[in-house]
Amino acid sequence: MGNDLEINLSDGVIPKLLKSNFETQDYDDELYRYLVTDIEESEDALSLVEKKYGKLVLDVFRYTMDTDDPRLDLLSNDYFRLSQEDKYLKFIENVFYLNEEKVYVDFVYFSDENKILQFIENRMSRLDRIDSYILLNQIDIMRKDQNDMYLIEDLNLLKLFIKCFLREILWCNLYFPKHPMIVSTGYDLGLPVIVKDKQDKENYIKMAEDSRLFLKDTGKIVAPKL
Repeated sequence: MGNDLEINLSDGVIPKLLKSNFETQDYDDELYRYLVTDIEESEDALSLVEKKYGKLVLDVFRYTMDTDDPRLDLLSNDYFRLSQEDKYLKFIENVFYLNEEKVYVDFVYFSDENKILQFIENRMSRLDRIDSYILLNQIDIMRKDQNDMYLIEDLNLLKLFIKCFLREILWCNLYFPKHPMIVSTGYDLGLPVIVKDKQDKENYIKMAEDSRLFLKDTGKIVAPKL
């Protein structure tokens, strides 16, 4: 009697970061080079990028809420925050495939590798158990390689990074090279996004809407009072 189950030999293998160096890649994109030109002044470089291309925010809310808006309480509600994660994961999955399953991650916010690892380890309890296994594996890789930049070619690993962004566990940038976009860690479910090309920006806005999210301009448009 035949077995209908087909076992994939990659099952059980924890996905991992791949060591990378932007300078050796086969494309040259101005958007990301702003960030890698000077590691010590990464925040200044990011400000220059924002001024040139503008900054968007990937958010679950359409508008910026006023300080007395009762919906702000949702941002301190763990049940609400976790219930929104699937929207972001759906969006990032579509972005991943659009960019031919390649995304770079850098840790330019940390000049010391040990500070990255300590920061992550102190927040590990915020993750589900399977995600903890994956992230612990990345810590081992980072500890051995001592590298500032890595390549992600695995969707599950990319989704872990987005969860870490939303739960404020990791502080770094994700760079999608085919249709250039930077996604950074943010606060309160709002992820800063920079897109170079106008048509790409329109496409990403539509993809966010399809995932029931909003990729909104950072100009303060206050939500109407309830």
